Amino acid sequence: MARLLRAALRSPKARLYLPLFILLALYTGRRKAAILSLRWHQVNLDAETINFEQGWRTKKRKGGIPIPPRLLPHLIRARRRGTDLGYVLHINGERIGDIKKGFEAACLKAGLHDTTPHVLKHTAITWAMQNRIDLWQAAGFFVRRCQH
Repeated sequence: MARLLRAALRSPKARLYLPLFILLALYTGRRKAAILSLRWHQVNLDAETINFEQGWRTKKRKGGIPIPPRLLPHLIRARRRGTDLGYVLHINGERIGDIKKGFEAACLKAGLHDTTPHVLKHTAITWAMQNRIDLWQAAGFFVRRCQH
């Protein structure tokens, strides 16, 4: 994952959003669509939480989570570039339709084959299990909904 992040930062096609996408996926374990749809009003930097719910309910639970400490500084820096209602990941304030080309270019540069954004979700869960996080705690983090 370090190679992927370095490649994303150095790739001419990569903008600031690709490394942040990778970090969000690795630290939150959320799906690509949930990350690309994330708006700043869903991120509470003071309370250090991200609410991935967007008003509709599907079988793909998104939920709210605490912001992992290593992700927080990246979100603080990204927040300075965004607008209050805008998307966390954006190109000149506009929502990103997809990250497929940039992600593929970064993967190739990093020497990763058969890697998709969904692999980042699996990596996040694997890392949690390797760190001996309690199974119930991990399940709550990766699928929990925010309680208001």
